Amino acid sequence: MINGVYRKSARFYPFLLVLGICFIITTLYIQNQKASGYLSKVSSRNRVVEEQDSVQRRENLKKVLAKTHKGLVSLNELNENVYKKFGYEITSPTLPVPTLKMIKEPKCGEVFSEWQKISEQPQPEYPLKGIPAERKDEFLLYNYTAVNEWYINDKNSEKGEKPRLWDKLSEMVTWPKEKLGGLAYGTDGVSIYNAMKFHRLDGKSGVVIGSMKPWVEISALLNGAAKVLTVEYNELRIQDEFRDRMSSILPINFVKNWKTYAGTFDFAVSFSSIEHSGLGRYGDAIDPIGDIREMLKIKCILKKGGLLFLGFPLGTDAIQYNAHRIYGSVRLAMMFYGFEWLGTFSGDTEQPNDLTSERLHSKPIFGFFQNTVVLRRLYVYEKILSQTSLWNTYSGGETRTIFQDPNIFLRQNVRTHIGDISFLEFREELYKKYGYDLTIPTYPFVTVKSKYVMNCTWEFSDWLEQQKKRSSRRPRAYIPDGEQRDFLMNKYSGVSYKYTDDRKKLNITYKSWDNIADIVTWHARDVLRLVDNMSGISMHYAMKHYYLAGKRGLILASDHPIVEVQAIQNGASRILSVGQVSRETNDISSLSLTEFANQHGRYSQSFDFVATYGTIESVGLGRYGDVLDAFGDLQMMAMLGCSLKKGGLFFLGIPIGRDAVIFNQKRIYGHSRLPMLIAEFEWIGTFGEDFQTSTEITGPEIDRLHKFDHMKRTLVLRKL
Repeated sequence: MINGVYRKSARFYPFLLVLGICFIITTLYIQNQKASGYLSKVSSRNRVVEEQDSVQRRENLKKVLAKTHKGLVSLNELNENVYKKFGYEITSPTLPVPTLKMIKEPKCGEVFSEWQKISEQPQPEYPLKGIPAERKDEFLLYNYTAVNEWYINDKNSEKGEKPRLWDKLSEMVTWPKEKLGGLAYGTDGVSIYNAMKFHRLDGKSGVVIGSMKPWVEISALLNGAAKVLTVEYNELRIQDEFRDRMSSILPINFVKNWKTYAGTFDFAVSFSSIEHSGLGRYGDAIDPIGDIREMLKIKCILKKGGLLFLGFPLGTDAIQYNAHRIYGSVRLAMMFYGFEWLGTFSGDTEQPNDLTSERLHSKPIFGFFQNTVVLRRLYVYEKILSQTSLWNTYSGGETRTIFQDPNIFLRQNVRTHIGDISFLEFREELYKKYGYDLTIPTYPFVTVKSKYVMNCTWEFSDWLEQQKKRSSRRPRAYIPDGEQRDFLMNKYSGVSYKYTDDRKKLNITYKSWDNIADIVTWHARDVLRLVDNMSGISMHYAMKHYYLAGKRGLILASDHPIVEVQAIQNGASRILSVGQVSRETNDISSLSLTEFANQHGRYSQSFDFVATYGTIESVGLGRYGDVLDAFGDLQMMAMLGCSLKKGGLFFLGIPIGRDAVIFNQKRIYGHSRLPMLIAEFEWIGTFGEDFQTSTEITGPEIDRLHKFDHMKRTLVLRKL
């Protein structure tokens, strides 16, 4: 009887086993759906973008017009008829200069070897008087560049320009800037000095591309440069007393030894030189893209974040053969590839001016003016040398080690609350699962990039949809069980609990909001007595370093208008303060986050800077009655970034330490979450309470902190 019962029950085992497996799979599926909420959100955003992007881009390019000697033409026409033929493509329809990407960028070794190959070809005894017929399309950008004749022989003519004044350097350092700049180019030449004074060169080493008279070199030394190397076709006899600070090299020798100079210079300068490259005037090889090759070479020898001071004729695209090129909207786009345009300087003022389309094309065809354009080198990780070494990259004060061999880097460990974790594990178990690629092996914070295209309309719409879930109930005291994985970043973030209900603060308008006009007259440290927290002085130091004169800013507000006052004290002209609620104040504009999100189109890419201190880390934790969202801080960063101009600055004051959530008060940003928070930005500076100049955050400095301890820092980011 017992055996019979056993046999009957045994028949149900397969059924029970299948049922159990289904239950387990269903449970895991539900948990996974919750855990991958953010990834689903960005995936849906990406699908929307993919459906609209291609058509929208073409339509946008058709609507935007650039001026050429033929008249106004659409960027779509230039994209198809010029840029794609030269291996570029428009990524953003900016004016007066479109933003391009290079479809297949050559490695630095290829750039220098190709230049050497061309330069070593036999050249005619005298420079050619006309453009070779078979190369006319390349020189004239397929007829989008005007052309006329202006022949000069500086190769072997007795009247040709020769080096001079290199033995008068001790005298030249006493000259005023007007005499230095006027030595060669009148008021236009003073623009170099003004640009260098604005972007100081203290202690930096640089290279000058082409120089007959050493006025550029002296301008650099007078503005703090420590060493200057001049690359010039002619032999230069440098005064003995200056040979510890100045040196020269022939272009062919520079190219042959390019690896020695790769990524070593803090700045480069070229004034009235590059526009001649490839035209043969100085006996150089005929090359339609000789100037573009020079820009690629300069990009290779500059450090990350290195500056390029570039002076050449600006106007409507033209060539006066063989004298020089004139640079307009079309060719400037290819020249500026790989660089960020920081500003344009004239000889009339020490402040940068706005080079608009109207000003660029203000002269008739073949008319031009010479200003100094300041560019900052963008960085793309490239294994330049074969050995597996590590080196440092410096950009505006933020130093991070970059490993030449990614395999060595991925084995490096960083300290978390669960012990030492390798970057390989972070990449596989964290970044990939949340939709990020590890792009540059920087230490102590890796550089990551979202796999998904930013869609600002989607970000604001999704945020507004989430606000419908807002309730009047007390904030949660604990992280809901089903959401812990996302809040704790798949276990890599520690957690402790310190409950705060700050909803009442939203109904309080502190007197400080009514007295902003008075508070801006206080000393910087006295302002911080409003909150009895001196760590916020780092925001003042950061804004002072990157002076905000005449800039328009967006502030993510806190309880008191501390950051708003700091921005005004450091030159900001207009401020929009955005917070959980709008503030009643006559001194600045104020909106609630909901009002701001509903009007996001009005504010898209309209601010020169964004700033927030002690606010972003609490977004999505519910302490102010806001919706619980594990990724609330990341979405808020995206929304604020959407309102920032390209190249605009983001002043971000946050706690840094080992990754943790102190629920429901704040997050602490460490090795794992900080890279995701700043993924759409370039990190250019770091300021602390005790540092009036930019400093660095090191791995050991973070590792020495105990769990949940942190340091408050203001990071300075630049929108890519």
